[in-house]
Amino acid sequence: MGIETVFQDLALAPELGPAENAFIGREILKPGLLGKLGVLDKAKMRRQAFESFTSMGTDVKDLDAPVAALSGGQRQGVAICRSIMWANQLVFMDEPTAALGVRQTGKVLELIRRVASTGIAVVLISHNMPEVLQASDRVEVLRLGRRVAQFKSADTNVEELVGAMTGALDGAGA
Repeated sequence: MGIETVFQDLALAPELGPAENAFIGREILKPGLLGKLGVLDKAKMRRQAFESFTSMGTDVKDLDAPVAALSGGQRQGVAICRSIMWANQLVFMDEPTAALGVRQTGKVLELIRRVASTGIAVVLISHNMPEVLQASDRVEVLRLGRRVAQFKSADTNVEELVGAMTGALDGAGA
């Protein structure tokens, strides 16, 4: 249906490379008899993964290196690129910067904006309000499973968001 998710734990196979991770569960088979026998078209999958990673500006140098050998930011880039390879409408991202350093977080936030600029909607789930404001156009605040406030990112600040999250500003922005 064109909807993908980037999970907080990334859901990557650490022993496989970035290109292989991009196609887990969606492997491309070789044409003809070889495909009927289940032979994978690794070259085609690698090429398509490379194109996706390059178009999104990810920092993945070696498509064959095990994902476990990549930095946290590179692994996050692989997970995000995998999702946008298959999404054409919406990507949910659950705490995509939770385990990253400052520099890696900046790269992931840039990548989120790049994904959004392709016309794919991004739902960023996060408790880090400065990052939310940096990466979003609009913020929906939920408390106990209900929307309690809506804000345009350019028209709000961290204090207002936290107030809506904690109930200190009930009805604010709604």
